Formats: sequence, structure tokens, C-alpha cells
Amino acid sequence: MNAHLDQLKLRKKNIQLINDQVGGWSRRVGKKLSEQLDDHTLDNKNVNMIANFRNIAAMVTQQLKELNEQREQAKADNGGSDSEESMNVKELINDFATDEFLNKNVRVRPVSSYSMAGAGKEQELKSQAQTQEDEDEKKFNSEALYDMMQQRYE
Repeated sequence: MNAHLDQLKLRKKNIQLINDQVGGWSRRVGKKLSEQLDDHTLDNKNVNMIANFRNIAAMVTQQLKELNEQREQAKADNGGSDSEESMNVKELINDFATDEFLNKNVRVRPVSSYSMAGAGKEQELKSQAQTQEDEDEKKFNSEALYDMMQQRYE
């Protein structure tokens, strides 16, 4: 029973940790959205996580609706001709594609989209191979230099 109780306590602790992390993240996202959209729906920091996600969803839905209405208006202004069926991605991320945003989020996934997760042994082998190539190149260069010096003195 004690082992089972310890396991349940550990599970509760881990759930609380994840809950705190996701809750903090959602509050930051809500605050950023409020600033960007001049909507003060999420100013109340004592809202639970479910209400916070509902507010974020409402704000995003409203913003997408406004963008879609703007596209429809532009389409009507151009005589009904629209060459693109979907929204332009730049319309969706215009305020978030800043250096500050990229620098803060690069720790989540590198800009190159290449993750080192699970590549420990593979990376070690590549590193060893690169070291061997570097040593071989140094050896070749030193031998070539020696040969050139010998030819110079002959």
C-alpha cells in the first residue's frame, strides 16, 4: 500500500507541475494576445486554465473572422477576382514574426527545425568521424608542406 501511495503522490506532483507550466504559458499567451489585439478579456489573471483557453480561442476566432472579412472586402473591391483560395500565412502571423519572438522560442525548436532529440549515439559517431577527417587532413597538409620544402631545397 505504501508503494502505491508513493506512486500516487508522485503522479499528483507531476500533474501539478505540468498544470502550473501550461497554466503559466497560457496566461502569457493570453496577455500577449490581449496586447496585440487591444482586447482586455484576459486581463484577469485569476481565471482558471479552462476559462483562459476559452478566452484565447474566442480571441483567435474573432481575429480570423476579421481577417476573412477583410479578404472578402478586398475581393469585392477587386471586382470579385481572387487568385488565392486560402489565407496568406503572413496575414496570420504579422505581429508574431519578430526577432524577439524567434529568439525567445528558438529554444523550443531551432529555426532549422532540426532536433537533437534521440541523436546522442549518432551525433557521437559523427563527431568521431569528423575528428578523424580533421586529423587526416592535418596529416595530409603537413606531408604536402614537407614535400614542397624538400622540392625547394633540391
